[in-house]
Amino acid sequence: STNSFKDSGIKGTLILALVENIQETDENIRLILSNIKNLDKIKYHICSDVKLINIIVGIQSCSSKHPCPYCETNNLENVDTFTEDRTLGSIRHSASAYKSAGSNKKVAQHYTNCINQPLLTGDDHERILDICAPPELHLLQGIVKHVYDNMYKNWPHVSLWLDKINVKPTNYHHGSFVGNDCLRMLKNVDILQQMAESDDKHIIQKYVHILRCFYDVVKSCFGMTLDPQYDTYINQFKYAYKDMDITITPKVHILLMHVPDFITKHNRSLGWYSEQTLESVH
Repeated sequence: STNSFKDSGIKGTLILALVENIQETDENIRLILSNIKNLDKIKYHICSDVKLINIIVGIQSCSSKHPCPYCETNNLENVDTFTEDRTLGSIRHSASAYKSAGSNKKVAQHYTNCINQPLLTGDDHERILDICAPPELHLLQGIVKHVYDNMYKNWPHVSLWLDKINVKPTNYHHGSFVGNDCLRMLKNVDILQQMAESDDKHIIQKYVHILRCFYDVVKSCFGMTLDPQYDTYINQFKYAYKDMDITITPKVHILLMHVPDFITKHNRSLGWYSEQTLESVH
């Protein structure tokens, strides 16, 4: 009830544990969580980037054969057919089988890349999607970065667009963009279109369309207000994206295949579960 407790940081964040200069590994995260008692006695959602979600649920990285923390797909390009949901029970079973087989990472794909027991409490039937929220900020950053990189391959002058709108790639994560700069890029697609037209780069128009469709998605369900038409916008983005020869990344897969499911269940936009707060803290 003290003032110091009430004033606990960004958006009322209460820090339970803070660790500096350690790698994000199963062993380290397991040690941290073991010192936070009674998590099994409260209902919670985990908000994190995809890398940490994968560690927490016990599967290998996004470069593995089964990269999604929410389902067992081995084909990210298939965004029209649902595959089996990952549950705490399915991961526990597969991780146990993997360990019994000798824990050889070369054959981890035969166990849907489940290599560790989940660092989560809960019943076997609980879906990972119902525990770990789709990471709003990192979906935004990852998708904008992937579309931009593909534009750059076709038209290096697209970097001049960034100069015009005062956006600079970061010096980490292979030159990604911070969240606010991603939004600035989406808000200034008209400038990109004008530059592409003056340079007679017709292929860029399809990227422009993708970015416009994605901005509609962001406005409809990435903030604190949910637009009832969000599902329509996601489908429009899917068709625009599939019209281009661009790979489906794990983050695009999560947006297309799992965000609608999550929002339908909770009837809230992703902003209510955003990992942005934690990013702001550090």
